[in-house]
Amino acid sequence: MQPLFERTGHLIARHTRLVAAATILLVVLGIIGAGRIEMSIGTSTLVNTESETYRRFLKLDENFGSSHVVLLVSGESIDPIIQPDNLRALDRVAEALRGDSRIASVVNPVDAVRQALGQSGGEFSIDDTATIRNVLLDPETGAVRGSFAPLFPQGENALFVVTLSSDLDPKEQIEISDATEAARAAAGFTNVETLVTGFPAVSSALEDAMVSSLRTTLLVAMLLMLAVLTALFPVRSRFYWRWLALGSVFVGIIYAFGVMGWAGQALSIGSLTVFPIIVGLGVDYGIQFHNRYDEEIRRARSVTEALAVSLRHIGSATGLAVIAVVLGGLGLLTSSTPIIRDFALTLMFGVVAAWTGAFLVVPTVLFWHYRRRAALNAGATADSANPGEEPDGTQRLLRSMGHWVVQHPLVVLPVAVLLTAGGFLVDGDIGVKTSQEQFLSPSIPAVRGLLRLQEASGGLTSFNLIVEAENVARPDIVEWVDGLGPRLLGAFPSVVQVNSYADALRRAYGETLPTSEEDIRKALDQLPQANRKALVNDAFTATNVSLVLTKVDIGDMDDLARALERQVEDPPDGATVTVSGFPLVIA
Repeated sequence: MQPLFERTGHLIARHTRLVAAATILLVVLGIIGAGRIEMSIGTSTLVNTESETYRRFLKLDENFGSSHVVLLVSGESIDPIIQPDNLRALDRVAEALRGDSRIASVVNPVDAVRQALGQSGGEFSIDDTATIRNVLLDPETGAVRGSFAPLFPQGENALFVVTLSSDLDPKEQIEISDATEAARAAAGFTNVETLVTGFPAVSSALEDAMVSSLRTTLLVAMLLMLAVLTALFPVRSRFYWRWLALGSVFVGIIYAFGVMGWAGQALSIGSLTVFPIIVGLGVDYGIQFHNRYDEEIRRARSVTEALAVSLRHIGSATGLAVIAVVLGGLGLLTSSTPIIRDFALTLMFGVVAAWTGAFLVVPTVLFWHYRRRAALNAGATADSANPGEEPDGTQRLLRSMGHWVVQHPLVVLPVAVLLTAGGFLVDGDIGVKTSQEQFLSPSIPAVRGLLRLQEASGGLTSFNLIVEAENVARPDIVEWVDGLGPRLLGAFPSVVQVNSYADALRRAYGETLPTSEEDIRKALDQLPQANRKALVNDAFTATNVSLVLTKVDIGDMDDLARALERQVEDPPDGATVTVSGFPLVIA
């Protein structure tokens, strides 16, 4: 490799302007490529899309949707929520969203009351607050009846749930969240608090935070490198030349973004962690090119010879270091987790780009600078034209530390081994955060909204049981699904709510279950289509049972799923049960 880099040095010396033009052209292409970068914050960045767990999640997503926008209506009690103005407002929101093909289902609590009264032979009047109150509340306890509890949690809230279609990109999800917010603002709610929240809103906030974090990270990294170069890096010229390496990093960062954009590499959470590393490595490469060139100039070589010899040695050394990093990145590409592969690809692109920036910028600029000085100081030697700087206190300290380390290996090596062993011992104690709301500060409005929803509904994390059969309207299947509520609530303290189509049937039949398939289908068919799609698919071959959980440690999710599978091993003949849900995907 050394002869190749030496020839490259002579090439740069002969064609300095051409190399500078090529460097600038690559910067332009990098800026254009950077504009092609897209954000990637979906589920597919967190989990192996070929895994059985992800296939189960897709089954849930395709049949019932898995992303929700929630309108939370809160009052001091149930009474202000069921006032006619507010019930009409909920209907207006539903009407505003009707017909949007991107919405899989809409669960409007007013429809549940409307169906319950209609099925019992009563006539629904949105102005008859007393009758609506009697339908919702148990006359003995005054609490919300069990079948209505999922829609009116704690008796002080109402949940209007919009489930999104499975094929939406993040931008479309955010558009529906915004449309729901616009409908809420125009609906005319009075004397209640209303809030539109859900993971699409958090995803939007996460995307904004990623862009802001990237800018901040790069700025802080650059400032730190600026301080380090100012304090520690001596140069054989004016003071500000010690910052040349930082300029090459800036070019390298543009190259890195450009390569990502042209290669179609999206910017994910895994990618963000790479850029401080790229800044550090880029400064390192720039310093090495700069320092070696200065060393060759000190030896009174001509500027051309100094360029060729310095690149011969330091170009090959740093080039091999880059190859080593790339090979390490190739190892990470074998990971089944997309976010780790994103990290590896960005690291590989970034390190090569940072080295390329340092290789093109530093030698070219230094050659131009020293050639110009030589011309201005004709007849002077390189050393007389460029007097060296005396090392300052920091540099003398580092030099003495280096000598001490070399002279005391029996002290340094055991300490290094002990620190390494200690790192391995405590490595298992590092926690894992995969919940989207944990990625962001609670001070962000979207996160506050999600936490408020969690407080109102008793939990946010949900598992789903997909019950499949040739006909899920069979009475024995309905009865078995209905029995899951008491069974799972009793077996798992972390399960706070079990929601299924049995709840809708009980609401329709006065807290009892219909006993014939005909009545079951009739009751489900009377639900608005947008409501029914959240419970059963159009072919009546699958139904969705959702479990709302209190906060469960991510490490316990798999154990909880296996325990759930043991609890549902006895479905009726011809029926199967699949445990799915977003928590399992990221566990």
